[in-house]
Amino acid sequence: MRPHVRVGLLAALVVAAGGAATWGALSDQRQETGTIGFSASYAVVNQYAPPPSPGQLALYTALPAAGQAVGRGQALYAVAGRPIPLLYGGTPIARRLTVGVSGTDVQELEANLIALGHGAGLTADGTFTGADTAAVQRWQAALGVARTGVVNPGEAVVLPGALLVAQVRAVPGASAQPGAEIIEGTSTTPVVTIPLDARDRALARAGASVDVQLPGDQRVKGVIAAVGTVATTSGQGAAQTTTVPVTVTLADGAAASQLDGAAVTVSIAADTHPSVLTVPITALLAVPGGGYAVQTAGAAHRRIQVRTGIFSDSRVEVSGEGLVAGLKVEAPSL
Repeated sequence: MRPHVRVGLLAALVVAAGGAATWGALSDQRQETGTIGFSASYAVVNQYAPPPSPGQLALYTALPAAGQAVGRGQALYAVAGRPIPLLYGGTPIARRLTVGVSGTDVQELEANLIALGHGAGLTADGTFTGADTAAVQRWQAALGVARTGVVNPGEAVVLPGALLVAQVRAVPGASAQPGAEIIEGTSTTPVVTIPLDARDRALARAGASVDVQLPGDQRVKGVIAAVGTVATTSGQGAAQTTTVPVTVTLADGAAASQLDGAAVTVSIAADTHPSVLTVPITALLAVPGGGYAVQTAGAAHRRIQVRTGIFSDSRVEVSGEGLVAGLKVEAPSL
């Protein structure tokens, strides 16, 4: 089993100043190493074939750069001077969208037109009407293309969200062949992937909150989004490990947006005691013969024998006769 460090998160009801005993929740946590990546990978395939025009070739006239982020409505690339914008959704435009057709592809187009500010009088009901025609014409005018009021296959790329370009396989001036993969990229949402020891899988629960320590000691909150069900074995002999992937989403994704591939430390709660008496770890005194005690602060020092429970990074669960919330104990290092 991979060695781990015990740390903790105190969610105290009230944390008194100084070395006081307080009631609160204490968690014994596991530290695991993860890697920052992005939540999804995409391949962009050109499907646009411009109508035949004398003296005009179907060439790529604009392409993105690696590292560029492309959002809804922005041109992802251009063929023969026509921008091919990015729309959000899950259904590619595989047919001519015009008055009379209906379906999920129409509904997603309508949602994009509304989000882009071209949806005056438009409802995302999945049926292409005259209101859709007018909205599409407004969108086409903003793109600088012919205001036909219809959308043909290949005139937009549909992805679940914004695209962070990783690699461009085409070059400006190259022939734009329908069906050719031209761009590889990822989502712009950073996530942390942890190769968790398969024997510790029960520690990771989807929906559980975690703490993530980024490079530079910056800390952000996270949530376990998924726990893998398929284990992977690597190494041989004593070095062999079997792990399952655990995916963590970040509350502040912007903090990790430039840290692709960086190693981070994720603290996962292994055990939580919801209502216990705690004191600063520095207040514990080792007792000859074993065990611990705490010493009360003030003019009349009194030493109290204690039983310890779980530890955090700064506090420890204690119990013992005479211990009460608010009791001041000596904690020299505080």
